[in-house]
Amino acid sequence: MLPVLMLVAGAAAYVAWRARHVPIPHRRWGRFHAPGTRPLDARTCHQLQGIYTLQAGAEHFGGTAVLRWTYTVEGRRRHRVRYHLSLFCEKEGAYLVCEGRRLGDTILLYGYWRQLNGLSTGTVRLRAYTTGLPDAPGPFRFEGFYGRDLLHPKQPLVLEGGGGLPDVPPFAIIAHRGGARNVDFLPAAENSLQMLLMAARLGATGVEVDIRWTKDDVPVLAHDAFIAFDSARVNLFAGFIHRHTMAQLRRIRLRKGGRVPTLREALDTILYRTPLEVVWLDIKDDHDLGSVRALQTEFLQRAAAIGRSLQIYIGIPDSAVRRRFEALEDHPHLPALCELEPEDARALGARVWAPQYTGGPQPDAVAAMQAEGRKVFVWSLDHPKMIDYYMSCSPFDGMVTNAAPVVAYWLYTNWGVIRRGNGTAPEKRA
Repeated sequence: MLPVLMLVAGAAAYVAWRARHVPIPHRRWGRFHAPGTRPLDARTCHQLQGIYTLQAGAEHFGGTAVLRWTYTVEGRRRHRVRYHLSLFCEKEGAYLVCEGRRLGDTILLYGYWRQLNGLSTGTVRLRAYTTGLPDAPGPFRFEGFYGRDLLHPKQPLVLEGGGGLPDVPPFAIIAHRGGARNVDFLPAAENSLQMLLMAARLGATGVEVDIRWTKDDVPVLAHDAFIAFDSARVNLFAGFIHRHTMAQLRRIRLRKGGRVPTLREALDTILYRTPLEVVWLDIKDDHDLGSVRALQTEFLQRAAAIGRSLQIYIGIPDSAVRRRFEALEDHPHLPALCELEPEDARALGARVWAPQYTGGPQPDAVAAMQAEGRKVFVWSLDHPKMIDYYMSCSPFDGMVTNAAPVVAYWLYTNWGVIRRGNGTAPEKRA
């Protein structure tokens, strides 16, 4: 009996260690906020995009990196657009997330770096001397330093490149559980609003979120059927989601901050505060889908009204959810994603077929689905060699991953030719 208890205790301790909060490092850089500096605009951020060669720091980040910009909308009235510059690196899934400011002809980037699935992190300070922006075509040269943890950045980091991102086919990088799992050493909880706001900075263009229902029939985002110490600030076990009302769930804080969000809150955040374009609603409960269908319809209409590109798919993972979906009167017209066999996707009229990676690349089935006008998303792949193998066998339309920085790096360094154009800023919401 004692060995069993020790094994259980060890497993619990390991899960708690993996799921603990890992904060974003921060050290003040006076020059970044000096008088006269101003935030970079969308056009300048777009101009800086491209493939960069590391002339210093390659031993830590690898020889190349992909710079891509994104945004979040912030403020109580959602009137502030905040731009982010992310660098997805060649080595060990490392990535940098920075904000940019400008002082005369000098561009300053300040942020943090992290190695995927690890605790290694630190701050980054970079600067580039430029003339002629936002019309300069590049290349650009950033020089600066990175540090470890909260130590002063002293390790040299030099990048040169830019000139535009490679022109790649449309491809959805779909972040698992809203961004990544609780065990992936990120500073936000899986399926939380904070994670949804972070997803695009990690390289995602879409998210997969898990849907369950509360006791009072409110659809919420939660992967597990229960609330336990690995995801929430509770002693050990706090019961099942379906036995809590929404008001009771509000009293429980997630382990990495925030609370369990409703599906309405999640879709509102995605639509109005991020550039994400794909939402996969992974249905976890055998429950009537009327409330999910209503929210899907409402937010697709909202997106169309503001000219926003957004696809929201009801996921069908098993036969029980399939029966619930078919019970909806208008189900033939609803955007759906089917994880079952190709014939099931056809019978349901699903717009996306989503096979698990364990079935192999299945090039013939993928080609047949695409020939019928369906997209094919594979799930879930995280390792660069697996990603390269599957994509070399079957040209999928999207991929679910816990390693969006790895997929983003692979996408832009393996496909396409250089393109140039002008960035456009998102509309501000009144």
